[in-house]
Amino acid sequence: MALQNNKGFTLAELLVAMGLSAIVMASVGYVYYTQQKTYLAQEQIAGAQQNLRAVLYFMEREIRMAGYDPTRSGNFQIQTANTNTITFRIDLNGNGVLDSDETITYSLDAVNNQLERNGQPLAENIDALDFRYLPAPSPPAALVPLDDDGMGKTWLQASL
Repeated sequence: MALQNNKGFTLAELLVAMGLSAIVMASVGYVYYTQQKTYLAQEQIAGAQQNLRAVLYFMEREIRMAGYDPTRSGNFQIQTANTNTITFRIDLNGNGVLDSDETITYSLDAVNNQLERNGQPLAENIDALDFRYLPAPSPPAALVPLDDDGMGKTWLQASL
């Protein structure tokens, strides 16, 4: 009768249950830890990509303006251009005078792996920067110059 009233678990059953629970909890904790590390790494990569996109946007804007000279003073043009550096002048305020902030240099600091603008770092962990320069396209033979407005010729398609 005493054996039939025994309710509960034996010490061995408790130890086995606790061991299995510990293994399951350790597995869950490890999965959580690795997922958290992956999430943080992806967040940092996304932030770096977003910053680089912003840098490239402003860089593109300024490079497209290289040589902008509305007064035709002749002070504003591309100074140097090689594979990982470009220096140019832009008449930002339109006064025809070269001011201190109107010479811009973009370059790669290969020692620190940084993209720099006038010596100031813009982006980090840049392994390579390669500017490519294309020759100015010559107009097809069927195009004839219409006028020269100082910013380049305006071309008119001639019918042959």
